[in-house]
Amino acid sequence: MRTNTLIVVSLGVLTLAGVAVAQDQGVQAIVGDVFLQSTTPGTSQVGHATITGTLRAGQVFVQQGSQTTIPVVGNNIAASGSTFGGSFSSASPNGTALRATATAMTGPATGIVGESRSDNGTGIHAKATNGIGLLSSVTQGVAVSATSQGGNAVVGISTSAIGVLGLNGSTTIASVIGANSATTGDAPGGSFTTGSTGGFALQGLATKTTGFSKGVVGESRSTINGEGVLGIVPNSGAGFGVHGKCLSPNGFGVFCEGNQAATGTKSFIIDHPLDPENRYLKHYCAEGPEPRNVYTGHVRTDGQGYAWVKLPDYYESVNTDPEYQLTVVDSSEDFVLVKVVQRVVAGRFRIRTSKPGVDVSWRIEAVRNDKWVRQTGHSAEPLKPDVYRGTYLNPELYGQPASRAQSRAGLRANGGGRP
Repeated sequence: MRTNTLIVVSLGVLTLAGVAVAQDQGVQAIVGDVFLQSTTPGTSQVGHATITGTLRAGQVFVQQGSQTTIPVVGNNIAASGSTFGGSFSSASPNGTALRATATAMTGPATGIVGESRSDNGTGIHAKATNGIGLLSSVTQGVAVSATSQGGNAVVGISTSAIGVLGLNGSTTIASVIGANSATTGDAPGGSFTTGSTGGFALQGLATKTTGFSKGVVGESRSTINGEGVLGIVPNSGAGFGVHGKCLSPNGFGVFCEGNQAATGTKSFIIDHPLDPENRYLKHYCAEGPEPRNVYTGHVRTDGQGYAWVKLPDYYESVNTDPEYQLTVVDSSEDFVLVKVVQRVVAGRFRIRTSKPGVDVSWRIEAVRNDKWVRQTGHSAEPLKPDVYRGTYLNPELYGQPASRAQSRAGLRANGGGRP
């Protein structure tokens, strides 16, 4: 015959409505102290209840006014195994196994606090085999924390549904927030992974079909060297650091508001028109030490050998310092000359050929001079910011270690570093 000791910590009313008829498999032992209330039906004292078998209570209600003593405590002193400090269950399809209510209408009252003091523990473990692992339906429903280096504040596990779901109707408060208070190192505010070969670690979905909704917003408020979004793929294979796709002919797969730069070449890539199944066709962008715009076209001179070349209406508002290139297209045996006889004025320039009725191909290259360039300027040999001095965009090309990469400079300045 097994003897179990019932010890429940409280200062209040203890009501036991019934005796045990079967042992709850989820509770192996209940250990603690029994404190009786000072008024009817008993007097205040410390006692122990020793019961053979299992005690089954119809309802236990404990009430007290102490600020330090915990009304009810369930302790399991077993040093091994999957033990439980307390176990609650509900057999109803719509029931709740455990309900915790903070009744205060003001202040940071907390319904449930989950804490693990293990170096690899979990504060709250929410598990659903075919449902929601953790559901919060109030303004700030769950507040959990883990102070251990290897601990987890919240773990949601589901074999066939949503592990963690955050929902609210606020126009200003986020449904899910991941915050990391560390001031150094590569501390992630949130981390998402997938083991599927075709899966995605993070999905941002804006379901509104109107307005300027955003799937994912990445923002860095660093004034030194922040990165709004960082996309990394391994050194091998043909992956994409960032892949942007737009199905509208009027949209952009990737849009840069500001300057754009690349350490490698810039190109377009399409299926090769002569072998689309097996090869690509790549054409590379021309580079130069200053931003330039190019305009081309064809014109035919009149009976006196003159022709006006009309440029776009906006030409003079976005360009300066044009350079002219003229090529005669003529199948005769004559050697035909062509020249510019009037520079660009009022959106056009004039040319002349040495004989009339000649086709001419023309090209103008001009320095970009719109408001953006006039405000921000441009330089072919800018100095590196102080935080990047002594670092390289591609240290391996100069025989330097990866620790000299520019991407690590700001982290070192802030006292951290990528592992």
